[in-house]
Amino acid sequence: DAPVRRRAAEALGQIGSEGAIPGLLTALADSDASVRRSAAAALGQIGSPHSMTLLKQHLQSAPYAEILQALVTIQANCKYYNYDLVSAPSRADSS
Repeated sequence: DAPVRRRAAEALGQIGSEGAIPGLLTALADSDASVRRSAAAALGQIGSPHSMTLLKQHLQSAPYAEILQALVTIQANCKYYNYDLVSAPSRADSS
């Protein structure tokens, strides 16, 4: 059920454990857009440099805008700036 998966992603973000990262990365491929957005937001809440690296790897295969927002959130929260993101191609650039 999509609402249950969405709430689970939200709860994992609130808990903030890096142990949730693999499951949230899987949720980025969910068929429901609200689940994908919640997973990306949760990864932003967890906010570890490790999740930033993993999110960057998903820029071309998951919801670009949500992942980019999660990356920006992580950078702001961690004061960890990855300037390679500036040159990351958008989906429009990759076609």
